[in-house]
Amino acid sequence: MRSWVRKLVMTSAVMGALFVGGAVSAAPEKQIIDVAHSSLDFEASSFLIDTEGTFKSWQGEVMLDREDIAKSSVNVAVDARSIDTRIEKRDEHLKSTDFLDVAKYPNITFKSTGIKKTGDKTFELTGDLSLHDVTRSVTVPVTIDRLQDNYSRFRSAFSVSRSAYGITFDSKLNPIQDELKIKLVLNIKKPS
Repeated sequence: MRSWVRKLVMTSAVMGALFVGGAVSAAPEKQIIDVAHSSLDFEASSFLIDTEGTFKSWQGEVMLDREDIAKSSVNVAVDARSIDTRIEKRDEHLKSTDFLDVAKYPNITFKSTGIKKTGDKTFELTGDLSLHDVTRSVTVPVTIDRLQDNYSRFRSAFSVSRSAYGITFDSKLNPIQDELKIKLVLNIKKPS
């Protein structure tokens, strides 16, 4: 009888340790960006008209820790050649050496370096943004729309200085503001 009780107590202790240990040491899970249901848009203001556009080809990976968002990480790669403002002639100009110079710099990348929780559903994401052969640290606000086991959504809106990345082209007839407005809706899911 004592042997049976001792085994039961030992088994319970081991199971408890495994359960608690597993909950504490849960590693971030790999998620991929569902680009078909996400968007990466921008707006550039100028004297005559504001230009809105998007990038049609991009991909990324999120290592998501639902219990502690600060332990998560994000990597995104954007094909700069996929820029689309709905006007082909303007797109070709944006791809030229005046702006993105996509023949020389075909990719725009972001790699997170830190995440800081700022509220129940908000945090600040800091990372290295590489554009036009220049890498700078940026911090952007992010809001959690949905945080589920199989599908999650995040939103962000922020500005980037194009001159900080060496993109300084301007027009005397239509002066372009330095700040680009970026709007991101990010849906992520487990890899299939």
